[in-house]
Amino acid sequence: MHSPSGTRPKKRLACDRCHARKLRCSSDLDGCTRCLGDDLVCTYSPALKVGRPSKASMAGREIQQPQSVSDAAFYGISDGDAVTADSGISMPPSPPQLGDSCITDHTALFSSFDFTNTLDNFNATNPFLDMPMDEDLWPLATSPPVSSNDPNIDPRLCLTNKTTNASSPLDRLSSLQQELLRTKLPPAHTRGVGTKPRPAKYTEAAMRPVQETLGAVTELLQQYITRHPQRGIVIYIVSGLHAVRLAGVPRCRPEDRSAVEINLAGDCGGLPIETSVSHIEDVSVQLEDKSIMELLNSVVISGPPQAVTGGCTLDDSSLLHEESLLNGQWVQAQSGKRFDVEDPGSGQIWATSPTNQICDVDKYVESSEAAFQSYRHINPRQRAKILLKWHELITNARQDIAKIVVFETGKPMAEALGEVDYALGFAWWFAGEAERIRGSIAQPSISDRRTFVIKQPIGVCVALVPWNFPVAMIIRKVSAALAAGCSMIVKPSPETPFSVMALADLALRAGLPPGVLNVISTDNANTPPVSETLCKHPLVRKVTFTGSTSVGSIVARHCSHGLKKVTMELGGNCPFIIFDDGNLEQAVAALMILKWRTAGQACTHANRVYVQSGVYERFGQMMVEATSKLRVGHGADSSSTMGPLTTARGVDKVNKHVQDAVSKGGKILCGGKRPENLNGYFFEPTIISGMTSDMLTTQEEIFGPILGLYKFETEEEVVKKANDTSMGLASYFFTRDVSRTWRLLESLEAGMIGMNTGNASCAESPFGGIKMSGYGKEAGKDVAIEEYLVQKTGTLTVEDGPKL
Repeated sequence: MHSPSGTRPKKRLACDRCHARKLRCSSDLDGCTRCLGDDLVCTYSPALKVGRPSKASMAGREIQQPQSVSDAAFYGISDGDAVTADSGISMPPSPPQLGDSCITDHTALFSSFDFTNTLDNFNATNPFLDMPMDEDLWPLATSPPVSSNDPNIDPRLCLTNKTTNASSPLDRLSSLQQELLRTKLPPAHTRGVGTKPRPAKYTEAAMRPVQETLGAVTELLQQYITRHPQRGIVIYIVSGLHAVRLAGVPRCRPEDRSAVEINLAGDCGGLPIETSVSHIEDVSVQLEDKSIMELLNSVVISGPPQAVTGGCTLDDSSLLHEESLLNGQWVQAQSGKRFDVEDPGSGQIWATSPTNQICDVDKYVESSEAAFQSYRHINPRQRAKILLKWHELITNARQDIAKIVVFETGKPMAEALGEVDYALGFAWWFAGEAERIRGSIAQPSISDRRTFVIKQPIGVCVALVPWNFPVAMIIRKVSAALAAGCSMIVKPSPETPFSVMALADLALRAGLPPGVLNVISTDNANTPPVSETLCKHPLVRKVTFTGSTSVGSIVARHCSHGLKKVTMELGGNCPFIIFDDGNLEQAVAALMILKWRTAGQACTHANRVYVQSGVYERFGQMMVEATSKLRVGHGADSSSTMGPLTTARGVDKVNKHVQDAVSKGGKILCGGKRPENLNGYFFEPTIISGMTSDMLTTQEEIFGPILGLYKFETEEEVVKKANDTSMGLASYFFTRDVSRTWRLLESLEAGMIGMNTGNASCAESPFGGIKMSGYGKEAGKDVAIEEYLVQKTGTLTVEDGPKL
């Protein structure tokens, strides 16, 4: 496999697989680096990587011309340029000398290493070369590392897989290998001819779009080349549960990989690191006086600590989809672009999803329209059976779905399971509603006429959903549409695409015809144009939206162009009222859930807590005492009782509200800041007394863990204050006075009223607000399914016949 030292490798003009001109030699492998992957070390010139060489070149050697504009951009050179030692491009490090501070005795150092992972042992007969990149390789992503002596496994797959129970990537490394990882690196420079040394940086320009990611796996792939010990250790950081598939299988697409090689002015000749572009954008790592292990810790590694030691590991790993769902197939965006999804509990990226754009929308709508024309004729009982089967499959997969929700939203596991169980009620309920759709017959005043009213599914529907309750939102909206006989396109929030994909997968398994439920994902930047295109598409007949009032008004304007039917479940500024005669223990228990669940991120949560003066101080003390028992932490930690906010912008808003309240006389009773010992988007549960009407918390929906206490004297006063908002989603009160209960039910301006309870939502009752909190209902008998139906009136003239 090796040519004599100093001999240039033979250049192949065409690839045996894709017939493209090679970028660089691939030894004896059949195929170019575009087909075989980028992780192959050029055995002819160890200082260069196959297919992804650095800007360095050996003296007197030329770097082969890039074959495309993108390649040229990657290398940082322009078309037609030849890069030589005189080109001002950085040169490779000189070989180390024995006795250097980095490595002492190379012979002793490498003699104890297992060299079975080197490319010398990798040849064209490897079975992975012809294995398809599909489910055949999936078991490798979750199975423990295998022996390198296994003839059926690519030797490069024998590495530390953090999806196992290993507590550290170093667990399976020898002490000598661990010592090497802790060895200090020399100063790192990109040294150009005639230029001053400058620090090495990770740059986006040097990256390729990241591979499909389904979780968080960090792999240490060690390649020791005995005849070139100056090469040192080569470390890969790979993002995603598909990492073993992409790092170990040569046959992977270039657009699925990203790699950057950092030239070190010392013993470690190359440090290729794979990660996503978004990781690199904000990272500039100075390598000077750092060990490789310290470097690993300073670089963003995909996935939180929990994911590193198990994390979002599902019992049914096939439920985790990093593609969109179109006509029953899991597909990428037309552009091939993807966006990162963060774990709010760590602030780190744990998966990616397709970035669909305007150009992708048509095929989703056309698929849904074609599916609707068939599905509309399926009888109600069969639709009900599909929903009941979906309910059964979701019930069986509730643990896996909850795990996904934990890593998407940050919710503690108990909360995530509670959301799944709550959502299941809607699937069961709407299965019954499918067979309760009724028309009517009337006899007009004209004796020879008869009037009939029939109800039919409206057509293609679009659901635009938020991130705070991804499972409940989807099941509630989709179940109603499917029961009515409609098809639906779901555009999930960029923060929570995977729980939606899992539910859609289960719907297919339940027997839902392809195309009846399509899911189109996209990032935050493309959400407005994609949503607008969906709303304005002529084949879309109905849109259901849950989100803020400001965005809801925009969606309504988009839908007005086609006079589409719209359901709006918008923001809330919900009052929570405790009277002197109320049951304080009951009120505290209800408010603990209604305020701190989902870290305060729900439109129905209590935004303003009004307490009558007679129990104001006592109730405040009871809430502080109960709140102090909460444990804030990552949702995957079983001891956590409150998770993080889902987004960084949510933390900023909460902090702004706290500062505003304090500046206007509010007193912090507990919390008020971010925890110092936690990464991610955490904020302490905060209780503030002395709230007034001029504070932001009074005027805006908080959507965070802030509880503001307001004092009032009379019923008339508190009703006026409670209604002093443009919102009207929900209101809550606690009193033992029956007459007052009836008065408040009539006088409070909200679509849902909680009377001595903090739970005003269930599948059997209509869900929705009034005023600026929206219109239309999403649950309850008859009303919710009516949102997905159209009525037709038929009039028949009956001819006179014989009198019977």
